[in-house]
Amino acid sequence: MRLLHGSLFLLLISCSSEEKQPETVEQENQGLDPFAIDNDGDGISENDGDCDDGNAEINPNANEVCDDIDNDCDGKIDEEDDDLDTSSATKYYIDSDQDGYGNGNVAIWSCQPLAAHVLTVGDCDDEDASIHPDAPELCDEIDNDCDEDIDDADDNLADGTLYYEDFDVDGYGDPGMSILACIQPAGYILDNQDCDDTDPNINPTDGDNDGLTLCDADCDDTDPAVGATDFDGDGAIACIDDCDDMNPLLQRNDFDGDGLSTCDGDCNDFDPLILDIDEDGDGFSACFIDCDDSDPMISPLFDGDGDGVHVCMDCNDADATIGGFITGYMDGDQDGYGAFETALVCDLDADGDGIQEYTTTFGDCNDFDDLTYPGAAQNDSGALCLQDSDEDGYGAAGICLSFSLYDTGGDGWDQTSAIQVYIDGIWYQDLRLSKGQWEVQYHCFPSGSLLDIGYISGPQNIENAFAVYDAWGQIQYQSNVAPDRVDIAGGDLPIITLGLPDSGGTDGDDANSQLQ
Repeated sequence: MRLLHGSLFLLLISCSSEEKQPETVEQENQGLDPFAIDNDGDGISENDGDCDDGNAEINPNANEVCDDIDNDCDGKIDEEDDDLDTSSATKYYIDSDQDGYGNGNVAIWSCQPLAAHVLTVGDCDDEDASIHPDAPELCDEIDNDCDEDIDDADDNLADGTLYYEDFDVDGYGDPGMSILACIQPAGYILDNQDCDDTDPNINPTDGDNDGLTLCDADCDDTDPAVGATDFDGDGAIACIDDCDDMNPLLQRNDFDGDGLSTCDGDCNDFDPLILDIDEDGDGFSACFIDCDDSDPMISPLFDGDGDGVHVCMDCNDADATIGGFITGYMDGDQDGYGAFETALVCDLDADGDGIQEYTTTFGDCNDFDDLTYPGAAQNDSGALCLQDSDEDGYGAAGICLSFSLYDTGGDGWDQTSAIQVYIDGIWYQDLRLSKGQWEVQYHCFPSGSLLDIGYISGPQNIENAFAVYDAWGQIQYQSNVAPDRVDIAGGDLPIITLGLPDSGGTDGDDANSQLQ
């Protein structure tokens, strides 16, 4: 009975404890101040200052960031709050002159772009829109581009005057050595016409008043009669790039780029493999009849077939019955006489077609006319090169000429120009000339005639010189110095009086064999 009473007592205690436990939090908070309750679990209730007790990220202890929310519950949002966390904001610099560059000393953190503020700093004068890091440096004693260098001290100077170095102190500046400056530097001048700033004696001064200076290739600026002379008509000026101005085959231009010119001994300046150098050490060079300058066993000392003709001159050095090369003159008109173009051949019929392209006889004054050759007019002369068109034995007195044109202006133009030829005032024909080239044909005129030549077409404003050669390549007339220098757009050349090299011809009408 006593035991039962104890058990009932424990049961009653247990039931009484279960009835006192609340079923929910709300039941627990019933009867409490709702603003004292921390609903978001951030440790701060509304009574303690939490302005959004439903968001644990918002409370008086939170950082103010750029999100359009009052994060720290001080009544200020974003950049309005002095406690703004700058890691979430952008730094802007005041740009008072609105030139795109801000004053680095005046900045503000903001969540949004601000008027009259920029991201780029570096303006050294924020009251002047013309002064900023991208401004051109001018000659005004102001640091326009904010790099702390002023005027001539600034390598980025964009204003000023262009001065040219006068190294030789002759009053003429070097066009290739210039400097932009606000104040004229020592050793620099305004002129830029010096062609050689290392020599005070070479400059654009025209000492002899002939229209040419030493910079224009005047070979003697003390003598007005001597200009940019090219006596042999090879296009090379005597005092500049010609070592022998009486020989058109010699000049200092290196056409094949092998480092040697014909003046240096290059016997073929159109083939870089042919030099006046003994490559194989046999004592002979390619220019001196070494036909294989890479093999010392092949030279003018070797005669393989013992016929007395060395291997470099033997047409077949394995056959003693076959001799050496022949010096042949090109015979273009097949009249048996050649002009001045030569070649070493084994057979005058070089291509084996049955027609002899070469002859061993020189003297043809018109290799394009088979009725013009020495002795053609045998009744006049057995030796003179005359034209006998009607083959009556009498030649027409005349002279055969070729023409050339070359550029004296130094501009390198290589165009074709037309000239108009008049004989004794009567139109003869129009000829086309290419700069620096001989014509491929001759033109024969009566001796003693007046040859009047004028340009009728060609590139504008290009200075050219003109030359007339006889059939042997001798100059009959040339124009290559002022005032004869010819502008294609200008007037006629002076009238040329032809010489009388073929004066033995007596035929009065060489088109009619009945008239002699």
